[in-house]
Parts: sequence; structure tokens; C-alpha cells
Amino acid sequence: MPEWILAGLAAIFVLNSPACLLFLLGIVLLVIYEVDKENGDWAAGILFVTALAFAKWSDFNVFALIWAHPFYSLLGFVAYLLFGTFVYTPFIKWPLYVIDRLHDHIDLKNRFLLEHNIYDNAVPLELRGEYVKFLGRNGVDLKNLEPKIARHWRHFVRWSTLWPFSGFWTLLRDPINKLCRVAYEYLRAGMDRRARRIFAGQYSDLETTNATTPAPTPPTPVAEVAAPKGK
Repeated sequence: MPEWILAGLAAIFVLNSPACLLFLLGIVLLVIYEVDKENGDWAAGILFVTALAFAKWSDFNVFALIWAHPFYSLLGFVAYLLFGTFVYTPFIKWPLYVIDRLHDHIDLKNRFLLEHNIYDNAVPLELRGEYVKFLGRNGVDLKNLEPKIARHWRHFVRWSTLWPFSGFWTLLRDPINKLCRVAYEYLRAGMDRRARRIFAGQYSDLETTNATTPAPTPPTPVAEVAAPKGK
């Protein structure tokens, strides 16, 4: 292997060096990506392999630190899990996750309405049956529209055990998504109206029959005046 590659690899494990900081930043971003893609096992594996690599080739050995301070390590681990399990997951991540699923459902409904040229937020009564079939075709559980935590056990475990990485991306992404959605809902109606005005003259080319000119209204007959009788 070329010496410059060996030198670069060695620089990665020099604590506080630019190469080390860039490498750790890349690892953190990779773990955040895996957590967001629901690959909790891969995320945990990446963290474990990274800890092993630094324990072997750098001056930082997290396993030796844990071994040297078992009580505080256990106390910190328990506090870590308690916060993730009883604070972050039920009160931060789960409500935001449910709101995301609600937005997915609203987006699906808007798609149905647009397909039927309806520019309103409510599905007309005469289209309810077709709307139910549309939701079924798109994998919506019609008896349980809202998420149930019992069906998201793996999510619960991943959020509770990897909450620093899940929380960082959640707190960064959700406000941006919310701002964009508010702007979209505020501007959508006006933008659609402007688009329809611009295209208004093009709809006449799509008409297949000529408009019939209404027949003229016949004049109202005037009552005949009786002729005077001769004397």
C-alpha cells in the first residue's frame, strides 16, 4: 500500500487532528443517515466498529474507560436509556412521527382531489366511495388511519437507543419541513388561481361541441281589439 495512504490512515487516529475530526464527522453523518433510513442495526454496527478502531489505533479506548469506571459507566448508560425511552421517544419523536404520517395522508387526499379537479379540502359526498377505494389501493389501513406504537416496535427501540443521532436530524429537519409546508399551504390556492387565469383561453380549444345560440324569444301576442258593430 502506498505510503501516503498509510500516512492518511494514521492521521485519522491522531486525536483532534483535522483528519480525525473530518473522519468522525463523516461517521456521525453516516449514522444519522442510517437511523433516518430505519437501519438501526447498521447504525449501531458502524458505531461499534469505529469504537474498536479507535481503541486499537488511537490513544482513546472507550472500552478501557468503561472497564476502569464500571459504576459511573453503568449509571451513565442507564440515564442515557431512560432519557431516550421515557422522554425523547414518547414526547418528542413519536408526536413528530405521527404528524409526518398525517401530512402523508393529507398529501394523498390532495392528490385524489386534484385528479378530480376539485380545489377544496373536503372530499365531496358523491366521491367518498371512490376515495375509500383510492386509499385502499395506496396501502392505507382504513380501520387504523393513525399509527399505533405496537406496530412500530423497531422504531421505538431505534429511537430510544440512538436518540442523539435521531434527535439531531429530527430537530434540524422538522422545522424546515414545517416552514415549507406552511408556506406551501398559504401560497397554493393563490398560485393555482393565477395558473388557471393564465391558461383560461386554452380551454376553449378542448370543447368538442359548439355552444348553441338560444332561439329568440317570440314576441308576446297583442290581444285583438274587437271591431265595433255596425249600427
